Amino acid sequence: MSIFSLFSQSLIKEDYVFFDLETTGLFPLDGDRVVELAMIKTKKGEVVDKLEFLFNPGMPIPVETSSINKITNDMVKDSPLFSREIGERIIEFIDKSILVAHNAPFDLSFLSSEMARVGVTYEGWSAIDTLKMSKELLRLPKYKLDNIVKYYDLSSDGEYHRALYDTECLMKIYFSLVDEESLDGKNLEYLIRKYGYTGNAIYRFIRANIREAMIDKSEIFGKYKKRDGSFIDLRVVPLAPVWVKNYWYFLGEEAGSKKILSLKSDSFVEFY
Repeated sequence: MSIFSLFSQSLIKEDYVFFDLETTGLFPLDGDRVVELAMIKTKKGEVVDKLEFLFNPGMPIPVETSSINKITNDMVKDSPLFSREIGERIIEFIDKSILVAHNAPFDLSFLSSEMARVGVTYEGWSAIDTLKMSKELLRLPKYKLDNIVKYYDLSSDGEYHRALYDTECLMKIYFSLVDEESLDGKNLEYLIRKYGYTGNAIYRFIRANIREAMIDKSEIFGKYKKRDGSFIDLRVVPLAPVWVKNYWYFLGEEAGSKKILSLKSDSFVEFY
């Protein structure tokens, strides 16, 4: 199966950024962090640029996590923290390209969370999820990257659960998926609508006064409803919005403690 069949050529010619990341855990809003990120940019089906980072997450990497991705605390101790400069560099790298990830909500949530922690707002993106694509287009017992690589008989020379290698596999998988006959005649808008996500709904989720405080770096003070239903008086400086599984939260720095909190705009029931 050639990735350059006639009906897939228009999709292959689009500008993409394929990406994968490795993390300390599964829950970005509960404090888990990114430890490795890789991105590959393609134009007209050809690789034109790559970006790769190993991060110090600012917290110990759990042993069980290291056993999977082989990234240890010793490996990252001299690596940079995720910074505003790095966040802006990533946005510049992506530019107007379409993002592609395997289990995109997971990767997008962590990327958005890291951006928000350093005060970078990243919105307006469009992303395609190869996990959603493969589950609909293929019939496999499992839909992990290695299963799909074997299904398409793609060349494989590397170690899974390292960001760059997984991204290289992801790119090959996507170009194979768009060559499936059932996608004959389908365009990019169709793929995004059916298998993707967009970061365009921020204004529906983040109140205007909170967005203004993000810009001004000013405090907001109000009554906040916690997850358990109780109420607290909360004073925070909103940092930036964070997208997690089709919902926009925002990160705020609590006055006094400087603790980073993940918050819901509509959980503020009153402002003082």
